[in-house]
Amino acid sequence: MARAYKVGPDELEGEALARWYRRAPADLEAERQLAAQAAHDEFFGGERSPPSSGSSPAPNWREAKVGVAPARPLQPPRAADAAPEGVKPPGPAVGRFFEGATRVPGGAQGADVYIGPAYPLNQVVPMWNGRFQLADGSVVDGGELDRLYGEQVAQLTGTDDPEPTGRVRTVDRWKDGEIPRADQVGKSERELDATCHPDGGWEVDPQFPSYPQHTRDYEVQITRAPGLDYVVRRTGEKPVKFDGCAVWTPGHELLEAKGPGFARLLPRALRWGFAKGMAEKWNGQAGRQARAAQGRPVEVHVAEREAVPFFRQSTHVPPLTVVHTRPQ
Repeated sequence: MARAYKVGPDELEGEALARWYRRAPADLEAERQLAAQAAHDEFFGGERSPPSSGSSPAPNWREAKVGVAPARPLQPPRAADAAPEGVKPPGPAVGRFFEGATRVPGGAQGADVYIGPAYPLNQVVPMWNGRFQLADGSVVDGGELDRLYGEQVAQLTGTDDPEPTGRVRTVDRWKDGEIPRADQVGKSERELDATCHPDGGWEVDPQFPSYPQHTRDYEVQITRAPGLDYVVRRTGEKPVKFDGCAVWTPGHELLEAKGPGFARLLPRALRWGFAKGMAEKWNGQAGRQARAAQGRPVEVHVAEREAVPFFRQSTHVPPLTVVHTRPQ
């Protein structure tokens, strides 16, 4: 069954984008019903009957496939979210996010929409109670909205990954090749481990708890060292950190993890003028890591295939290799 291509709000601009947000409630309901029918047909393959209990599957029956549900498009606030009678609607939205966001005037139900750098801040609707509905359907307060905005801007401008501290106390409690837990390494300590580099060791990543969950999950998948960095410290040179060290492989590769989110950020970076900052940040990091590796292999794992070309642009200098590794 052929399906019509559905244009999302991230593909629209100007008046076309404003019209998308001004759709009438009846149109929204019709879209919802069409989407539900399309999902039903996609899942069951049209009018097909399941196999009866205890019998072999019918010829046209298809097993259910597990996948990630697409993000549902943001709709204007529901009637239940409207201000109660006698309650004044909110005044102009304020905060860091709104200093850089693009405002789309009120839609069918009078709710302004603000477009930020990337999902889920690409569709933000202020609510009557002072909170904000994001594109993924979540509702946050102003502080969390500004925190998410700052996180996205830091990624876009290349300031989200600070360099390791200059001085640490060296300890050697575990055998090389044994990854300690983050709570077993002091904040100003360095656990020596020459498995991947003679000047390498494990150090606590103080930023790890503040990373988005999907970023933490992907870094743990690639490095098996939650909350830790593998840092190379050579005398007379600035320390250079990697996300991990593959102590479990014969090649003992130095590891870097680039989790989900870059595929959404890169197009926005071009539109918002942050692409140069992102490229310069990665060029600098790749150069530092290549020099610190001194010919040892470095694997840069990228979660999204669409983001791989961006990270490959500066890895022509050995020994960095960029690979696409899907999140588990």
